[in-house]
Amino acid sequence: MNDKPLIGSGSFGSNKPDKQWDERWGRFSQGLLARGVVAGKHDFLSNWMRKFIGFVKLRRWDQARRDNVEQFLELLVREGKAVWQVVQASKALELFFWEVGPMD
Repeated sequence: MNDKPLIGSGSFGSNKPDKQWDERWGRFSQGLLARGVVAGKHDFLSNWMRKFIGFVKLRRWDQARRDNVEQFLELLVREGKAVWQVVQASKALELFFWEVGPMD
């Protein structure tokens, strides 16, 4: 299974991976390692990020705002996700935006 979303040129609309996303996922992975997250947990954290990308449905990942993150986490709670899962998703999003790009 491909561990990155199918996104072209930084856009959510394309159906093919690109070098920019390879670089972004690489920075995300390096950031996880730098913070002591064991490699076995990277897939879980990447999955939360992919779910968030699908949730916001924006044309560009860098258009996501803090309220999008809050809405996504609230959705996870409404779906009955365990508290630890919501916390894990929150940390994944926080690390992604810390390592890959700032949020408003």
